[in-house]
Amino acid sequence: MLHGTPKIQPWLPISTLLHLERSKLLNLEEDLKAMRNLQD
Repeated sequence: MLHGTPKIQPWLPISTLLHLERSKLLNLEEDLKAMRNLQD
């Protein structure tokens, strides 16, 4: 279990969980890109 992840609600369908995980990853990628841009 990753630190800081919310408890998974069992009533959420898998597709919703996957969508949430994907959007979290996309947000992370955006943050990383922004950080790189700041460093340049």
